[in-house]
Amino acid sequence: MNIASSPARFGQRQSRTELLVGGRVLLADGTERSCCVRFDSEDVATVFAAADPAMFDRVLFRLEEVGSLSGIVVANDRASFEIRLEGSGERRRRVQTKLDWLEAHAGGREERRSEIRIVPRRRTVQFRRPGEEPFTARILDVSPSGASLSMPIRPGIGETVLVGRRYAEVVRHSDEGVAVRFKLPFAQASFGEDVEL
Repeated sequence: MNIASSPARFGQRQSRTELLVGGRVLLADGTERSCCVRFDSEDVATVFAAADPAMFDRVLFRLEEVGSLSGIVVANDRASFEIRLEGSGERRRRVQTKLDWLEAHAGGREERRSEIRIVPRRRTVQFRRPGEEPFTARILDVSPSGASLSMPIRPGIGETVLVGRRYAEVVRHSDEGVAVRFKLPFAQASFGEDVEL
């Protein structure tokens, strides 16, 4: 890709500074890391990850609520790195639609403004409703104060449940399952991609 050329653009919106999306990034050297991506503009994103890619490396992403993306590293300050997004016009339109949906949902937007969400290494967790047998749910992403889960049932909003060893409240339904808020949030010092609920 010619960095100096004008790439296909994500719609007409000029800024997405509030939108943070969790996922994983595959670096050029073959290593994979948990990450959080902020969509700064139509064709540029900032990636927060424990990684130090080289300039002009191509990196691949799997973002749970957006899908697969790729980009070229155009800046790196070690705390984060900036990428120029790649993709066909049709692919970018599909991503644009998903980003618009995420921004339009106030609950998700408020959570993303306040905390970075990650995809943990251990993706499965036992989910239990009071008085019922537990079943296995899949973790889509997690923050110190809550998690998004893929699961076949939708407990009621406000219902108290047990997610792993943590009591939580169901705060939102999604196409894939539910979002929960932990009764006792994780301490920042103990929170990372190896976290277990």
